[in-house]
Amino acid sequence: MVCTDKPLCGSPNQDVVFFSDRYSQEDLQPQGYEVTISENCATAIITGFPPAGITD
Repeated sequence: MVCTDKPLCGSPNQDVVFFSDRYSQEDLQPQGYEVTISENCATAIITGFPPAGITD
């Protein structure tokens, strides 16, 4: 199961732990992803945290 509501977390049972007050949950950007398609459309590379179902 992919986690989409917690930035930097790959699954729902993970949490970001802040070891100081320098950063907080509000400093984290929403999760994003990038899709790179080759010139001949033979391959696509997905990096980041895509929404569930995008690779289907």
